[in-house]
Amino acid sequence: MRLIAALTLLVLPLTNVAAQDPARPGLPKPAACAGFKTAGSSQSAEHVPYPRIGQPWPVDVSKATIVKDPLVARRTADHFRPLSVEQVRKQLMRYYVVPRTEWEHGYSHVAGGDEGGWLVSRGRCFMWTMRPGGLGWIVYPDGTAVYLAAELRRPS
Repeated sequence: MRLIAALTLLVLPLTNVAAQDPARPGLPKPAACAGFKTAGSSQSAEHVPYPRIGQPWPVDVSKATIVKDPLVARRTADHFRPLSVEQVRKQLMRYYVVPRTEWEHGYSHVAGGDEGGWLVSRGRCFMWTMRPGGLGWIVYPDGTAVYLAAELRRPS
Protein backbone atom coordinates (compact mmCIF):
# COMPACT_ATOMS: atom_id res chain seq x y z
CA MET A 1 0.00 0.00 0.00
CA ARG A 2 2.81 2.42 0.85
CA LEU A 3 4.47 1.63 -2.47
CA ILE A 4 1.33 2.60 -4.37
CA ALA A 5 1.03 5.85 -2.41
CA ALA A 6 4.69 6.68 -3.10
CA LEU A 7 4.31 5.94 -6.82
CA THR A 8 1.17 8.08 -6.97
CA LEU A 9 3.06 11.01 -5.46
CA LEU A 10 5.77 10.63 -8.08
CA VAL A 11 3.42 10.31 -11.06
CA LEU A 12 0.83 12.99 -10.24
CA PRO A 13 3.22 15.98 -10.43
CA LEU A 14 4.45 14.78 -13.82
CA THR A 15 0.95 14.54 -15.25
CA ASN A 16 0.05 17.96 -13.85
CA VAL A 17 3.10 19.57 -15.46
CA ALA A 18 2.28 17.96 -18.79
CA ALA A 19 -1.32 19.15 -18.57
CA GLN A 20 -0.21 22.73 -17.81
CA ASP A 21 2.10 22.93 -20.82
CA PRO A 22 0.35 21.77 -24.00
CA ALA A 23 3.52 22.31 -26.05
CA ARG A 24 5.59 19.90 -23.99
CA PRO A 25 8.41 18.05 -25.71
CA GLY A 26 7.21 15.24 -27.90
CA LEU A 27 4.70 17.18 -29.95
CA PRO A 28 5.37 17.09 -33.69
CA LYS A 29 7.27 19.84 -35.43
CA PRO A 30 4.81 22.31 -37.05
CA ALA A 31 4.13 21.56 -40.73
CA ALA A 32 5.57 24.95 -41.76
CA CYS A 33 8.90 23.80 -40.27
CA ALA A 34 9.06 20.39 -41.95
CA GLY A 35 12.00 21.29 -44.23
CA PHE A 36 13.92 23.18 -41.54
CA LYS A 37 17.12 21.44 -40.47
CA THR A 38 18.57 21.82 -37.00
CA ALA A 39 22.06 23.28 -37.01
CA GLY A 40 25.11 21.90 -35.26
CA SER A 41 26.35 23.17 -31.93
CA SER A 42 28.24 26.15 -33.39
CA GLN A 43 26.60 29.56 -33.42
CA SER A 44 25.13 30.73 -36.70
CA ALA A 45 26.20 33.79 -38.67
CA GLU A 46 24.09 36.92 -38.24
CA HIS A 47 20.96 37.16 -40.37
CA VAL A 48 21.07 39.66 -43.25
CA PRO A 49 19.53 42.18 -43.02
CA TYR A 50 20.13 42.18 -39.28
CA PRO A 51 17.32 43.77 -37.24
CA ARG A 52 17.99 47.07 -35.49
CA ILE A 53 20.33 46.68 -32.53
CA GLY A 54 18.73 47.57 -29.20
CA GLN A 55 15.20 46.95 -30.46
CA PRO A 56 12.95 43.92 -29.90
CA TRP A 57 13.02 41.19 -32.55
CA PRO A 58 10.69 42.53 -35.27
CA VAL A 59 8.66 39.34 -35.88
CA ASP A 60 5.16 39.33 -34.36
CA VAL A 61 5.03 36.45 -31.88
CA SER A 62 1.90 37.54 -30.03
CA LYS A 63 -0.22 34.96 -31.87
CA ALA A 64 2.54 32.72 -33.19
CA THR A 65 2.54 28.97 -32.75
CA ILE A 66 5.35 28.06 -30.35
CA VAL A 67 6.39 24.45 -29.80
CA LYS A 68 9.10 23.17 -27.47
CA ASP A 69 11.40 20.54 -28.99
CA PRO A 70 14.26 18.84 -27.11
CA LEU A 71 15.96 18.12 -30.45
CA VAL A 72 16.56 21.87 -30.81
CA ALA A 73 17.94 22.38 -27.29
CA ARG A 74 17.88 20.02 -24.36
CA ARG A 75 18.11 21.00 -20.71
CA THR A 76 20.91 19.08 -19.06
CA ALA A 77 20.51 20.50 -15.56
CA ASP A 78 17.54 20.82 -13.23
CA HIS A 79 18.73 24.02 -11.56
CA PHE A 80 16.16 26.07 -13.49
CA ARG A 81 12.42 25.60 -13.88
CA PRO A 82 11.33 24.69 -17.40
CA LEU A 83 9.92 27.58 -19.40
CA SER A 84 6.28 27.55 -20.37
CA VAL A 85 5.33 28.45 -23.93
CA GLU A 86 3.88 31.73 -22.64
CA GLN A 87 7.17 32.58 -20.89
CA VAL A 88 9.00 31.95 -24.17
CA ARG A 89 6.52 34.20 -26.00
CA LYS A 90 6.98 37.02 -23.46
CA GLN A 91 10.76 36.75 -23.60
CA LEU A 92 10.80 36.84 -27.40
CA MET A 93 8.58 39.92 -27.34
CA ARG A 94 10.71 41.82 -24.82
CA TYR A 95 14.32 40.72 -25.40
CA TYR A 96 16.57 43.07 -27.38
CA VAL A 97 18.51 42.36 -30.56
CA VAL A 98 22.27 42.45 -29.90
CA PRO A 99 25.30 41.85 -32.14
CA ARG A 100 26.62 38.29 -32.17
CA THR A 101 30.10 39.24 -30.92
CA GLU A 102 28.63 41.19 -27.99
CA TRP A 103 26.25 38.31 -27.26
CA GLU A 104 29.14 35.80 -27.24
CA HIS A 105 31.68 37.83 -25.28
CA GLY A 106 29.77 40.53 -23.39
CA TYR A 107 27.23 38.47 -21.47
CA SER A 108 27.47 35.66 -18.92
CA HIS A 109 26.25 32.37 -20.35
CA VAL A 110 24.62 29.87 -17.98
CA ALA A 111 25.20 26.26 -19.00
CA GLY A 112 22.78 23.40 -18.79
CA GLY A 113 19.45 25.16 -19.00
CA ASP A 114 18.92 25.81 -22.72
CA GLU A 115 15.43 25.15 -24.04
CA GLY A 116 14.41 25.36 -27.65
CA GLY A 117 11.79 24.69 -30.23
CA TRP A 118 9.89 26.05 -33.19
CA LEU A 119 7.96 29.24 -33.82
CA VAL A 120 5.60 29.83 -36.73
CA SER A 121 4.48 33.41 -37.36
CA ARG A 122 2.40 34.26 -40.42
CA GLY A 123 3.46 31.04 -42.14
CA ARG A 124 7.21 31.58 -41.53
CA CYS A 125 9.14 29.10 -39.41
CA PHE A 126 11.96 29.95 -37.02
CA MET A 127 13.95 27.87 -34.56
CA TRP A 128 14.34 29.39 -31.07
CA THR A 129 16.61 28.74 -28.11
CA MET A 130 16.35 30.45 -24.74
CA ARG A 131 19.15 30.33 -22.18
CA PRO A 132 18.87 31.03 -18.42
CA GLY A 133 20.19 34.42 -17.43
CA GLY A 134 18.40 36.36 -20.15
CA LEU A 135 19.87 35.24 -23.47
CA GLY A 136 18.39 33.64 -26.56
CA TRP A 137 18.69 33.33 -30.30
CA ILE A 138 16.47 32.79 -33.29
CA VAL A 139 17.57 30.79 -36.33
CA TYR A 140 16.07 31.57 -39.73
CA PRO A 141 15.43 28.89 -42.38
CA ASP A 142 18.63 29.91 -44.21
CA GLY A 143 20.67 29.00 -41.11
CA THR A 144 21.48 32.57 -40.05
CA ALA A 145 20.51 33.90 -36.62
CA VAL A 146 19.47 36.90 -34.58
CA TYR A 147 20.91 37.10 -31.05
CA LEU A 148 18.82 38.36 -28.13
CA ALA A 149 19.41 39.60 -24.59
CA ALA A 150 17.03 40.59 -21.80
CA GLU A 151 19.11 43.68 -21.02
CA LEU A 152 21.32 45.91 -23.10
CA ARG A 153 24.89 46.36 -21.97
CA ARG A 154 25.93 49.79 -20.85
CA PRO A 155 28.79 51.31 -22.84
CA SER A 156 32.07 51.02 -20.92
